[in-house]
Amino acid sequence: MSLLDMAEEFNEILPTTMLRADAIRSLRSKLLRTIADLLIEAQRQAEARHTKIGYVDRFISRLSVRDTVMTFNWDLLFERRLRQRGLPFDHCPNDSGSPALAFLKLHGSLDWFRGAELESRTGFDVVHRQLYRAPWPKISKRDAKFLTNALPFIVPPTFFKTFRGCADVEEIWAHAFRRLQQADEIYVCGYRFPPEDLFARFVFRRAIRSNLMRRERKNAAPLKLVVIGPNPEVARFLRRNIYGKVRHENSRFETSSLTK
Repeated sequence: MSLLDMAEEFNEILPTTMLRADAIRSLRSKLLRTIADLLIEAQRQAEARHTKIGYVDRFISRLSVRDTVMTFNWDLLFERRLRQRGLPFDHCPNDSGSPALAFLKLHGSLDWFRGAELESRTGFDVVHRQLYRAPWPKISKRDAKFLTNALPFIVPPTFFKTFRGCADVEEIWAHAFRRLQQADEIYVCGYRFPPEDLFARFVFRRAIRSNLMRRERKNAAPLKLVVIGPNPEVARFLRRNIYGKVRHENSRFETSSLTK
């Protein structure tokens, strides 16, 4: 995806007939569609074999409506498990203190579509202002005519990632920054801060450093930042680049310090 972005950027400097702009856009759409279809099938298989997703339920059991979950995943497994457990959540919450877990999907979702791309919006829910949520059966079966050519709103973690033109996602990122800035406890679960996702690295680094400066000014208790997962390299990266007091827990939420 980054190579396609770079090819498109270079074409604006020196247009070529080898890989035209319309060919790049077509290839990007086909690749994203293939990824979406693969994830839909993987999710269906995971739900059919519940033993494979027990860690999701263990994680959810430790959450409350006061918490915020930020994810880069596009699939719908987490929110479907939230609904089954009856835990209310909001994809783009206001900061008025409504009793719902904030579930911020920073890279979009398999069931989000731009309203302008849909031939019919019957049966859709508005996620915020510009994005619409499609029912899961229509997505998983791909039998809805108006979804055949519509591409889910999913953002690949590329060097040239931009959210301009979609106020919904810009606002979701603003929520994420403010909540990281104000948090007392931050848990990193399964995210490795890939080098190609420079935007996410920048936002998290800036928000956490702002949090640390605020705590220092107020002489508040130290920030609790914990990495949960088998890979210690993520904790080393955070200690080296953001916060020296990062803890690492090698678990899949069986004995994690993440509690209500």
